[in-house]
Amino acid sequence: MPALIMAWVLLVALAFVGGYFLKRQPLPRDNWLAAALVAVFVWCLHGQLNSGEMAGLHYHLLGVTLILLIVGLPAALLVFTIMAAVYAVLFQHYQDIAVVALYVVVVILPALLLGKTLLAISQKILPHHLFIFIFFNGFLTALLCMLLAGTLSLWLLDMAGAYSSELLWRRSFPVLFLLSWGEAFLTGLCTAVLIAFAPQLLHDYSDEMYLPKRKSLF
Repeated sequence: MPALIMAWVLLVALAFVGGYFLKRQPLPRDNWLAAALVAVFVWCLHGQLNSGEMAGLHYHLLGVTLILLIVGLPAALLVFTIMAAVYAVLFQHYQDIAVVALYVVVVILPALLLGKTLLAISQKILPHHLFIFIFFNGFLTALLCMLLAGTLSLWLLDMAGAYSSELLWRRSFPVLFLLSWGEAFLTGLCTAVLIAFAPQLLHDYSDEMYLPKRKSLF
């Protein structure tokens, strides 16, 4: 119970901070819509174990990196908070609505911070090249963020005693490892498509930075 209260307090504080930044730099409506569509699509690609010792356990993609690239950190945290609540209501029959804040703070927030950190590192250290943006900020970052989120979610379940530790790490972790590669491929592909057809939907991308400037003869 104290952990849940602390998680809700922290989430509310983060919501106020995020709201402050979003008020200073409002996002276009198209970015919000794109992030919402991505979140709905990837979270609906879920699987649930209905029998056996792991009954009730859900697996789904997160879309952490792609949504972060579309709307930035403050807005991404808001999107995932809403999606976690909706997912708990629709697919888990209200059973986990009380732990939404704990899940967002312990699992989603670290993954978002890792994605933002890797993005900042790449923009500061790595060459500004389209391939590097797609591979590093899309594919590789998505892989690492999904692995981190999956590991933290299993740790959270382990600490709560919801399932056997041996079953969690021996059976569930390999599934999450494979899902990480799926998320990486989808994120890299979607990032490339957005750069080609709708670069304005990527919050942290600009043609001026990543496209080589043409040399003029005059």
